[in-house]
Amino acid sequence: MVTHGMLGGTRVLDLTRFVAGSQSTALLAAMGAEVIKVEIPPGDPYRRQGIERTGGESALFVSLNSGKRSLAIDFRTAAGRAALEKVLASCDILMENSRPGSLAAHELDWKSVHARFPALVYGSISGYGDVGPDAAKGGFDLILQAESGIMSVTGTTESGPVKVGAPLLDVGAGLSCAVGVLAACIERQRTGTGRLISSSLLEFALTGLGTIAAERRVANRDELTREIELALSGGSTAHWLAEFERGGVPATQVRDLGQTLGSAQVAALGQVQRLGQIQDGGYRLVGPPIRIDHEPLTYPAPAPALGSDTTAILTEAGLSQTQIGELISQGVAIAP
Repeated sequence: MVTHGMLGGTRVLDLTRFVAGSQSTALLAAMGAEVIKVEIPPGDPYRRQGIERTGGESALFVSLNSGKRSLAIDFRTAAGRAALEKVLASCDILMENSRPGSLAAHELDWKSVHARFPALVYGSISGYGDVGPDAAKGGFDLILQAESGIMSVTGTTESGPVKVGAPLLDVGAGLSCAVGVLAACIERQRTGTGRLISSSLLEFALTGLGTIAAERRVANRDELTREIELALSGGSTAHWLAEFERGGVPATQVRDLGQTLGSAQVAALGQVQRLGQIQDGGYRLVGPPIRIDHEPLTYPAPAPALGSDTTAILTEAGLSQTQIGELISQGVAIAP
């Protein structure tokens, strides 16, 4: 499996939380970037969400943060902010998905950061986008599924609008931002100057609605569905799958998650991966949706414990052990 190389030597300051931003920086980590996940104590809220635990952490957290380093520091304090500035000075990319405008108070918004570090590429993910009357609103996947109209084209007449089960807008916005950030890094090789790359859940949702908004081929969907169901009722699932296969018609059964993750095709892709050793609390997770030279991309290391790299990262940034000890004793930073 491919674990590193393409982005080797690239350093990312990760100010993201939850899904969209964490998904984006996890992909950069899988491609070889050193991703420093900055967590204000007590850490990313996803460390404490959900009942499933994997490798000692929330399954939600490890699925989005494998391969990263954890710097637990409260940059809302003067001391924490000064320490983070030293770390930022060595970074190539900053990624954030805070509510628009909230980082300006700490001089970590695009305008402030670009003035101090003009070569740094800045990636920003929001719910509604960075311009317009709703730009300052916060928004999660469910909110933007409703706002964008995605929910209006799922479900049935009887059920009404239905949420897509997976956080597809979070994932899509995160991947879109990662693509833009990598393009900006290539441009920087020519110009020496970084760019602001922004993506939003709303914008990603709209990219998938174009064909629905423009086409009339589903105008008779209900009648057509009844006719198809009547015709299919005369045979088993296996029978119809075989018939469709012979006729060259794309078709499959509706699978549950267990069937999907246990399928021969998913096994061949190698996307369900194990990080760490079983005896050390290792865990399985779904890897990045990218293959390199026919090999699956995977994360270079398990998800970090809160503050596991605080001392090392601050030392690399030039802080003395005394200074680091003071930050920890004051509760500004956390280290094991």
